[in-house]
Amino acid sequence: MSAKLAPEWLLAWLRAPRGTSPKTRMPNLWPAPLEPASKVPEPAGSPAHADWLSLRASETVAVAAFLYERSEEPSLRPGTAPGTRPLRETVTALDPGAVAGASAALGRQMFEGYGCQGCHTRHAEDVPGEPVPDAWRVRERDAAPTLASIGLKTTPSWLYYWLQKPSRYWAGAAMPDLRLSDLEAASLALYLATLKSPLPDPAPVTAAEAASVRDPAARRAEVPCEAAGGALLPRADCGAKLVAERGCFGCHRIAGFDELAHIAPDLGGFAKKDPSTLDFAYALADPDLQTVETFAALKLDAPRIFARDRILLRMGDFDVSPQEIRALLVFLAGLTPDRPNAAFDPMARPAYAAPVRGRELVEGLACRGCHVIEGRGADLDGFRTAALADDAQARAPVLDGEGLRVTPTWLYAFLRTPGDNGVRPWLHPEWVWPGRAHEEGAFALRMPSYALGDDDLTALVRYWSAWDGQRYPYEAPAVPARSAEEQAWAEKVMTSAQAANCMSCHYVGTLPAGAGRDLASLAPDLGKARGRLRPEWVKAWLLGPKAFQPHTRMPSLWASASDLRPDDAALFPGEPDPFRSPAPAWGVAPAFEALPNEAQIELVRDFVFALPAGGPFPRGVAAPP
Repeated sequence: MSAKLAPEWLLAWLRAPRGTSPKTRMPNLWPAPLEPASKVPEPAGSPAHADWLSLRASETVAVAAFLYERSEEPSLRPGTAPGTRPLRETVTALDPGAVAGASAALGRQMFEGYGCQGCHTRHAEDVPGEPVPDAWRVRERDAAPTLASIGLKTTPSWLYYWLQKPSRYWAGAAMPDLRLSDLEAASLALYLATLKSPLPDPAPVTAAEAASVRDPAARRAEVPCEAAGGALLPRADCGAKLVAERGCFGCHRIAGFDELAHIAPDLGGFAKKDPSTLDFAYALADPDLQTVETFAALKLDAPRIFARDRILLRMGDFDVSPQEIRALLVFLAGLTPDRPNAAFDPMARPAYAAPVRGRELVEGLACRGCHVIEGRGADLDGFRTAALADDAQARAPVLDGEGLRVTPTWLYAFLRTPGDNGVRPWLHPEWVWPGRAHEEGAFALRMPSYALGDDDLTALVRYWSAWDGQRYPYEAPAVPARSAEEQAWAEKVMTSAQAANCMSCHYVGTLPAGAGRDLASLAPDLGKARGRLRPEWVKAWLLGPKAFQPHTRMPSLWASASDLRPDDAALFPGEPDPFRSPAPAWGVAPAFEALPNEAQIELVRDFVFALPAGGPFPRGVAAPP
């Protein structure tokens, strides 16, 4: 903490998390007190309100002192190797401003170009030239922290350290690795450090309180500790008592607190709870209204509403909305102690449990921030209207149909190491300008690397297979070997300017010379199709590319613009229909042009699946006389 946060910010955060970040998931552990009889907030200036302010001030200082003391004295953390130095020393030695070529202006281009806004927003409210997209405006909670005030929260040095590799700060960090160079990490750190919007509604913090956290002697000074029955304890030790009492370890990883029991009751059988066992503490006098549902709703809305003089309630106030309360009540209604017989439990079957886990990961990793999945998502596009107006294809691919499109083996490898398994050249300017794409003004969305284990990777793969109705494990259908005449026709169709001319955009093995001049016009390496794509999908893709990727530049080569599906069609209304269109009359091999569209597409597909992975493209395939 001492490497990352200033005491002033940390104290304001502990006292009023939503006053610092309005859509945070962090609860307020020191909510304002309620008047015992009326259950309304104690008025400002009342003795109870003054006592609460005093208690909140002393206890948050104690907790912050504990966190700082653990940071500055690593030997106090159980399990820390002897001789470990404070992380602050490593971080403060870093200077992103000293990295050659780094600048805040370059960092802004990277922030906007690499897709950081798929998870983060840099403005909590509309600003000139950048309104907050609807997807963010209606969101109850942030997928990732709002960065509007990140420059007040931490330092450029810490941002530089964090961005280089988030998992070295914490192995369980939700922030993925963007595989940034020193120049990229330094530039982003310098830019983020300029974001210093005033905090929305910060709790007041005095200079003396901040000094009590920053000063080692003050952290060790003895103070009365309410959590220890009023006994005198070093301030940092009192903070440790409070961390245990408030249950901070339930969400955060804190060395030495691993074995403590959760502070809250088990909710496993909440739906079957007898209302007469619930203490409404005079908050609801009518016994007919005292139900499990009303108890939960009141507790969620005001966690301290059932407080009595000698009963300590420790649940934090998440400031949940009516919509969130309704969703939680539905969830709680399903918590029963009964369990299905193992033979009928769907979660006991990997074929069901793995896709469910995969879907949870899609939500938890905020994949919809960039991608459309199950018909929803691509929130990032709301920030990139100008860029997409210039090139509608320069967005994250739509992942509806991903299980139908790619093989599980390839998808597993891609999710494990996306940097080594890129597909779309227009999203990889570094292929053309290694280490200097920024000099060419080329900034493209970057799929990050997530620290996922084998089970989670498999769960994601099985999720996409299951969602698209595909069998798992995958059994690749055999692609028939084609005759020399068929191969020669396919080669001519793919290379002739009078035919499909696939190779004017696609390549095999090595990017064509001069590719950087018009990177957006390049299409994927066809030599990798066999290992990546399912044959049945390739056929469907060639019949109608826009059915899978609405913004693709790939034309419908086997569907004429004059043969459209009816406007009231259930699927793809008003789009070119390859089944209504005649076969194209390219003239490269008339004997094959009599074949229907599907047969022609199968010839091209089978030719592509026979291409060598490393190239080159076999031009001049000769048919026997």
